[in-house]
Amino acid sequence: MIACSEKSPDCGDPGSSNCELVLKDAQNNLLVGTIYNQDSIRMQVGNQQIPLHFDHGIIIFNFAGFDSLNSSDYVLKLNNDDFDTLNLKIRKYVNPCWTGYLLDSLSYNNQVLDKITMNRYEIVK
Repeated sequence: MIACSEKSPDCGDPGSSNCELVLKDAQNNLLVGTIYNQDSIRMQVGNQQIPLHFDHGIIIFNFAGFDSLNSSDYVLKLNNDDFDTLNLKIRKYVNPCWTGYLLDSLSYNNQVLDKITMNRYEIVK
């Protein structure tokens, strides 16, 4: 993030460009760390691997700069037998202080998901 000078307008907070995926079963149990080993989980778009982080069973990835890949299929590999498709709609915006990114929507296997909170989505498998 680039700091504003004293003469710059108040630019506010750019917010987070992290997306959080919460995978659960029908009984509301987390699947990452139980059914799916986080060491085997991968995500890619085309030939590009997306770095993933994990926090207590939640998959986290940063979508900053991926706005040029809107309408591309992201493949979420949970293990050798379980693959899912994600589609992200990312909007880039620029102000005098920084460039930010908004995740407008996320589809999972062609179904648009509702946000639980800002950039957090729940997937029931």
